[in-house]
Amino acid sequence: MSGLISRLRHRRRAAQILLMAVLLAALGCGGSDSKTTQTQSSAASKEGPLTSEEIEQKVRPSTVSIVTQPRGESKEPSKHGQHAHGSGVIWDASRGLVLTSDHLVENAGSIDVTVNNQTPVHAALVARAQCNDIAIIALRPRPAGMTQIARGDSSALNIGSKVWAMGYLKPASATKARAITIPAEVSSTEGPFKVSPDLRELPSAILHQAALQLQMSGGPLVNDRGELVGVNTIVPTASGA
Repeated sequence: MSGLISRLRHRRRAAQILLMAVLLAALGCGGSDSKTTQTQSSAASKEGPLTSEEIEQKVRPSTVSIVTQPRGESKEPSKHGQHAHGSGVIWDASRGLVLTSDHLVENAGSIDVTVNNQTPVHAALVARAQCNDIAIIALRPRPAGMTQIARGDSSALNIGSKVWAMGYLKPASATKARAITIPAEVSSTEGPFKVSPDLRELPSAILHQAALQLQMSGGPLVNDRGELVGVNTIVPTASGA
């Protein structure tokens, strides 16, 4: 798959990895021009901070598991076929649109998405913003019961703000993806950042350090109200190289 995913696949023993949560505000930067990117943010939630358990209950239905395979791969992942695993977040439930990391899907021959641990469905890449490592994929057919994420204001985050990174883990031998949620605090909201030789410099990002799993890349980063403020892009720290 992409250079970032294939290299990181061999670095799972690193004690710490760096989470770069790409801001949604720059979604169109450097990407393809598509009407599917013109979704409107819902009204901001008026509720106060949620507990970790409440955030899990609120955001988990909007978080999806994604498995991609390169063009020409005939073996299924469960039969040792080459593949990459990541996460995503439902952006527009009515149209079956999901946000994820561009590096996970840009060179994929097939994309399969699992919503609420149902039967996986195929997806197609419909828009990209390479400079922010963000992509939009469309699920076909659209699964029943999709729940889109509530949208937050990433500019309201400050150093020390509490955030939660969410995603799924699914080894090739597993029949069901395992949900994972990791809390953290924002350490920087400035930019730009260069996270990998294979990715362009991110013009704007939310930075924090946490011992995250690589398969969480593409999953949502949410604030203390369970609202989307970023999409996770994961790279190793220098100590984990």
